[in-house]
Amino acid sequence: RLPRKNVIRFAPGRADSASTNPMLSVRGGVHAWADALLLARSFLQTGESALSAAFAVLVLDQLLTAPLEHRNLAAIRKRLVKSHRALTDICSTWAEDHCSSPPPRCEIARAVRSWRAHPNATLDQLAAIDAALSLFADAAYAQTTEAHQFRFADLVVGDGPDTVVISPPSGGAQRASPLIAALLAQLAAECAVAPDVDHFGRAKKRELLLVIEADASAALGVLLEGRLLIPA
Repeated sequence: RLPRKNVIRFAPGRADSASTNPMLSVRGGVHAWADALLLARSFLQTGESALSAAFAVLVLDQLLTAPLEHRNLAAIRKRLVKSHRALTDICSTWAEDHCSSPPPRCEIARAVRSWRAHPNATLDQLAAIDAALSLFADAAYAQTTEAHQFRFADLVVGDGPDTVVISPPSGGAQRASPLIAALLAQLAAECAVAPDVDHFGRAKKRELLLVIEADASAALGVLLEGRLLIPA
């Protein structure tokens, strides 16, 4: 029996879903590249390093250079309509001189160095990412990721909801699985870094009930085994 209070529902594609923009959970500074890779692996549902790195570059470039209203996955998909232009713009923005900059700028510049050396392979990677982002052709999915109502730190150690219910639309679990996987990966990452006790020795983490409806669980498949949910 689920409580009727302190519940947040994630149902991508449905009108009653809480919004989550997984890009806004990517931290800055030294953690940014690892966070972006975690998002890439979970969303793309692949362990391929080059493809994940390309997705991470797109995410971080969008976060660092785009207006606030365009810092979302749907905006990246629109940008990839002209993939050659995206490749040119990113390569010109992240020149070699950024390799000595503080993170994550240095990581982006080093990854983009490979883009310049292998443009055709990079365009293939951008096409694969564009295909993975095709769910945002549906405005309901784009709307789900425009804002961010999930505060993972509050769910783990703060005063957030006690229950998270994941329930995609009927027949849409497979399509929604990348967004669900991204949410679970970021929640797992927050659990990994949150302290177990405070400086007084008192328990810091709190109990959180995570409910995944059967269709969503089946669609996630091996992701629920933790292969891609463990932070790097």
